[in-house]
Amino acid sequence: MKVAASLLPAFLILAVLLFSGCQENPPVSKSDFYLDTVCTVTIYETNTSLSAEEKNRLIDRAFTILGETEEDMSSHLEGSDVARINEASGKKTVSISPRTMEVIRNGLHYSELSGGAFDITIGPLVSAWDIGGENPRIPSQKELQELLPLIDYRKVVIKGDQDSAGGSVFLPQKEMAIDLGGIAKGYAADRTAEMLIESGVSRAIIDYGGNILTIGNRPGDNPWRIGIQDPASERGEYLGILQITEEAVVTSGIYERYFEKDGKRYHHILNPKTGRPARNGLQSVTVVSKKAIEADALSTALFVMGPEKGVEHAAGLQGVEAAFVTTSGKVILTPGLKERFEIKSEDYN
Repeated sequence: MKVAASLLPAFLILAVLLFSGCQENPPVSKSDFYLDTVCTVTIYETNTSLSAEEKNRLIDRAFTILGETEEDMSSHLEGSDVARINEASGKKTVSISPRTMEVIRNGLHYSELSGGAFDITIGPLVSAWDIGGENPRIPSQKELQELLPLIDYRKVVIKGDQDSAGGSVFLPQKEMAIDLGGIAKGYAADRTAEMLIESGVSRAIIDYGGNILTIGNRPGDNPWRIGIQDPASERGEYLGILQITEEAVVTSGIYERYFEKDGKRYHHILNPKTGRPARNGLQSVTVVSKKAIEADALSTALFVMGPEKGVEHAAGLQGVEAAFVTTSGKVILTPGLKERFEIKSEDYN
């Protein structure tokens, strides 16, 4: 059995910033491992004159945000909010932090918005397949049929006012489980951007495992140029270049985490309706939005929907653009990306 669980970013940042004449104030960048992936924050410019040490302290604060997100929302950490919710399923209500409540509320919003194509109660299926884990396997059809009734975001019970700090969550069926892996990195990226902007950062790139969020333009006030991974090639080979300005870019694709058995690939993007990896003629979906949490959730949802329903759904969302890469080598762009996406590979059209 061949297993692949990429820890590298899903994007290649093509815009290498050359600060000619500004070498006394070079960019500061640091990486660390959170949320099962490599996370990098790079600060290029600030509105005030911050030293390299002060910039490093800001990046340390970003990693604190990542640490808090992981401690609250990882389903694998004993004592996390998510682990306690899942352990108490069918038994009792669990009080959680305001951070976790915010992400769960957002998760339920995008679950409803997508008609369940994205569903935060997908935890039982994630555990059954364990794609990207230590023991990936193919569950039997009987096992999947037993798990599917547990997958239903509409059953999640939330107690607490929308504007209140924190609250509680109850999963009414035993063995129900939420999984925030499809939205937590986006939430952490948005929080990081807010903190950096409030601290005077004017140009920066946040890369949380391929969840890209930019602050400002690159020097010269030109858009950032982001290379989109070719899903059929080795890591670092790209099919095209996307231009973005103060936006988030997130890709969901069949190349990120998967295992192979008997010559067949089983990727980690599970369809909540079938319990199996989504197979609908897509290799990847890239979403562009102002908020990383939105791009994170919608990249999964649109992939599960497939090219026809996904394109139609994306077209109806304000402030959202998307690129769909099919298994036949076709790239389908929503209208707002047609002047911002340049195909570089002869394998795509």
